[in-house]
Amino acid sequence: MAQATSRRLFAAVMVGAVLAIGGCSGREVDARPGVLVAALPGAPAHLNPAITTNGGVHAAADLLYDGLLALDDQQRPMPRLATHWEVLDDGARYIFHLRQGVRWHDGEPFTAADVVFSFNDILLRFHSRTRASLGPVVDSIVAPNDSTVVFHLSQPYAPLMQQLDVVEAPILPRHIYAGTDPQTNPANSSPVGTGPFRFVESRAGAELRYAANDEYFGGAPGISRLILRVIPDPGTQVIALEAGEVDWLYGVPGAERARLLATPHIKFIETALNAGGSNCLTTVAFNLDRRVFSDVRMRRALTLAVDRQQFVDRVLFGQGSAATAPIASALLLARPSGVMLPPHDPAWAAALLDSLGWHRTGDAMRVARNVAGVPDGTPLQVGFKQLASFAAYGDLLRAQWRAVGVDLRIETLETAV
Repeated sequence: MAQATSRRLFAAVMVGAVLAIGGCSGREVDARPGVLVAALPGAPAHLNPAITTNGGVHAAADLLYDGLLALDDQQRPMPRLATHWEVLDDGARYIFHLRQGVRWHDGEPFTAADVVFSFNDILLRFHSRTRASLGPVVDSIVAPNDSTVVFHLSQPYAPLMQQLDVVEAPILPRHIYAGTDPQTNPANSSPVGTGPFRFVESRAGAELRYAANDEYFGGAPGISRLILRVIPDPGTQVIALEAGEVDWLYGVPGAERARLLATPHIKFIETALNAGGSNCLTTVAFNLDRRVFSDVRMRRALTLAVDRQQFVDRVLFGQGSAATAPIASALLLARPSGVMLPPHDPAWAAALLDSLGWHRTGDAMRVARNVAGVPDGTPLQVGFKQLASFAAYGDLLRAQWRAVGVDLRIETLETAV
């Protein structure tokens, strides 16, 4: 429906997806140079980004780890734990040469064995996106020596280099996780990484405290300490920012954006939630196992009833763009040519629903009339599952579909860890 378009920028403190910075502080505790307090919307269940795609975990934990590569704002690979690489056999074999002298936060040396273990024993088993994307094409990942890792693929796979950053493939320490269950290892709550920050402590789900990794191969962060304070309510986050109780927000309520932009001591940084820029679409997917969606006319009617621009204006408050194709425009290698999504056309949607036998009287919801296998008078109700964080999307979708006589019933799901 809507597509975020802002790019990810890295501040000197190495915090990725940050939107607002408070330039003055009113607090006395920790109010000295070198300390930054950032607001988190929720306490992460753990700090192991290799076993989950949960955004809250990654927002907090990715600062502690590295991937083989990083991505710039055009999704071009940049060195991280790997300094350079070779692509051989027409793209079916990749050789990565690892950075020398890197140590884990506990002082143990980082080697190719950590990379092989992270992929074979953890990422390809527990990280759902990495498992789904790389699992079918990876024949083997091996380490011929301590400083080299070789990926053998069953076929050329162009997106590989975009899937080796800390979000999609964080590297974990083999000496801590080998022989354990990575889902219950105590290091998940007291992590050891190679990243720009070291874990210090967690305070009962209220805040996380990190210290700068002064030995970081990319250079020490610009601050000495980072405090991630849990403030679930977005409005309370804004109040804390304006009061000087926090310095950094990962996002602001859209309705507050214009006012905060006019506040002299608050600075906005253009960003996206994903490394390499935004490459995500917010979509509505139809369960084709349900009879009501088996006819393409029903799917087309519901699509025509969606006003994508309204989602940009009312949910994203202008911070995005209406998708024009089923693939995000940021994915340059996969940008479709000549593929367009249907326009917003509620009259056409209504005509299609009428042709399917779903009729309405006045502003009432549609009911079946001579629909095969459906008793006459049955209301046209559609179930919709969403996460709580997408409530604004669900509310607007319900209103748009209600305008053509479709009753959307929303079920809110619990967030996975």
